[in-house]
Amino acid sequence: MSETIREIVVTVLADGGRTVTRRARRTEQGLHEAIVAAVGELIHPEAPPAGLRGIEFSDAFPAITVYLEGPDGQVRVGAALVAATNPFAFAQAVWAALQS
Repeated sequence: MSETIREIVVTVLADGGRTVTRRARRTEQGLHEAIVAAVGELIHPEAPPAGLRGIEFSDAFPAITVYLEGPDGQVRVGAALVAATNPFAFAQAVWAALQS
Protein backbone atom coordinates (compact mmCIF):
# COMPACT_ATOMS: atom_id res chain seq x y z
CA MET A 1 0.00 0.00 0.00
CA SER A 2 1.23 3.47 -0.78
CA GLU A 3 -0.39 6.69 0.23
CA THR A 4 0.10 10.20 -1.06
CA ILE A 5 -1.75 13.39 -0.40
CA ARG A 6 -3.95 12.59 -3.40
CA GLU A 7 -4.53 8.84 -3.32
CA ILE A 8 -4.07 5.43 -1.79
CA VAL A 9 -2.80 2.64 -4.02
CA VAL A 10 -3.07 -1.01 -2.99
CA THR A 11 -0.84 -3.61 -4.64
CA VAL A 12 -1.36 -7.29 -3.82
CA LEU A 13 1.40 -9.75 -4.68
CA ALA A 14 0.76 -13.49 -5.04
CA ASP A 15 3.17 -16.40 -5.04
CA GLY A 16 4.76 -16.57 -8.45
CA GLY A 17 5.07 -12.80 -8.73
CA ARG A 18 1.60 -11.89 -10.08
CA THR A 19 0.38 -8.51 -8.85
CA VAL A 20 -2.87 -6.59 -8.95
CA THR A 21 -3.04 -2.87 -8.21
CA ARG A 22 -6.15 -0.92 -7.24
CA ARG A 23 -6.69 2.71 -6.34
CA ALA A 24 -8.65 3.24 -3.15
CA ARG A 25 -10.85 6.03 -1.90
CA ARG A 26 -9.22 7.84 1.03
CA THR A 27 -11.40 6.12 3.62
CA GLU A 28 -10.98 2.93 5.60
CA GLN A 29 -13.95 1.43 3.72
CA GLY A 30 -12.36 2.43 0.41
CA LEU A 31 -9.10 0.77 1.40
CA HIS A 32 -10.92 -2.43 2.38
CA GLU A 33 -12.91 -2.51 -0.87
CA ALA A 34 -9.72 -2.06 -2.93
CA ILE A 35 -8.04 -4.92 -1.07
CA VAL A 36 -11.06 -7.20 -1.60
CA ALA A 37 -11.10 -6.38 -5.34
CA ALA A 38 -7.34 -6.89 -5.76
CA VAL A 39 -7.20 -10.20 -3.85
CA GLY A 40 -10.32 -11.40 -5.66
CA GLU A 41 -8.77 -10.68 -9.05
CA LEU A 42 -5.63 -12.63 -8.11
CA ILE A 43 -7.69 -15.67 -7.14
CA HIS A 44 -10.47 -15.49 -9.76
CA PRO A 45 -9.44 -13.04 -12.52
CA GLU A 46 -12.69 -13.34 -14.49
CA ALA A 47 -15.15 -13.25 -11.57
CA PRO A 48 -16.91 -10.10 -10.37
CA PRO A 49 -15.53 -8.85 -7.06
CA ALA A 50 -16.98 -10.15 -3.81
CA GLY A 51 -18.91 -7.74 -1.63
CA LEU A 52 -17.54 -6.87 1.77
CA ARG A 53 -20.29 -7.59 4.31
CA GLY A 54 -18.48 -7.26 7.62
CA ILE A 55 -15.23 -6.99 9.54
CA GLU A 56 -14.56 -7.99 13.13
CA PHE A 57 -11.51 -7.33 15.27
CA SER A 58 -10.92 -9.65 18.20
CA ASP A 59 -10.82 -8.13 21.68
CA ALA A 60 -8.96 -11.15 23.08
CA PHE A 61 -6.00 -11.27 20.66
CA PRO A 62 -4.74 -9.53 17.49
CA ALA A 63 -6.95 -11.08 14.83
CA ILE A 64 -9.31 -9.93 12.09
CA THR A 65 -12.27 -11.75 10.54
CA VAL A 66 -13.90 -10.74 7.24
CA TYR A 67 -17.26 -11.68 5.79
CA LEU A 68 -17.58 -11.58 2.00
CA GLU A 69 -20.54 -12.26 -0.27
CA GLY A 70 -19.78 -13.75 -3.65
CA PRO A 71 -21.74 -13.07 -6.83
CA ASP A 72 -23.57 -16.36 -6.17
CA GLY A 73 -24.88 -14.98 -2.85
CA GLN A 74 -22.75 -17.36 -0.79
CA VAL A 75 -21.14 -15.81 2.28
CA ARG A 76 -17.49 -16.69 2.82
CA VAL A 77 -15.53 -16.06 6.00
CA GLY A 78 -11.79 -15.69 6.47
CA ALA A 79 -9.59 -14.77 9.41
CA ALA A 80 -5.96 -13.86 10.00
CA LEU A 81 -3.70 -12.85 12.85
CA VAL A 82 -2.48 -9.28 12.81
CA ALA A 83 1.29 -9.69 12.80
CA ALA A 84 2.40 -6.68 10.76
CA THR A 85 -0.34 -4.19 9.92
CA ASN A 86 -4.13 -4.27 9.75
CA PRO A 87 -4.25 -3.93 5.91
CA PHE A 88 -1.88 -6.89 5.52
CA ALA A 89 -3.91 -9.04 7.94
CA PHE A 90 -7.11 -7.89 6.20
CA ALA A 91 -5.72 -9.06 2.83
CA GLN A 92 -4.74 -12.41 4.36
CA ALA A 93 -8.26 -12.84 5.79
CA VAL A 94 -9.81 -11.98 2.40
CA TRP A 95 -7.50 -14.53 0.74
CA ALA A 96 -8.62 -17.18 3.26
CA ALA A 97 -12.29 -16.38 2.68
CA LEU A 98 -12.04 -16.51 -1.10
CA GLN A 99 -10.12 -19.80 -1.01
CA SER A 100 -12.85 -21.53 1.01
